[in-house]
Amino acid sequence: MKKVIVGTGTAAPVAAGGSFADWVIAHPWETAAIGCGAAVIIASSIYALNRWHRSRQEAAIPNTPFVYELKTA
Repeated sequence: MKKVIVGTGTAAPVAAGGSFADWVIAHPWETAAIGCGAAVIIASSIYALNRWHRSRQEAAIPNTPFVYELKTA
């Protein structure tokens, strides 16, 4: 009888349960793209939140009573 399958090659450890670090090492361009995408999303979120917060601080508040200036002697 002949042996049909001689060896599994080097893909067996990855298919058997490779770690995230193995994937990162095997795909450097995809890892860089994911990292840059995450940085862009975080930076744009911070920028949008700062703009929203600043607009809320500078907005006029309706129905506020007028307070006269206190003069000191």
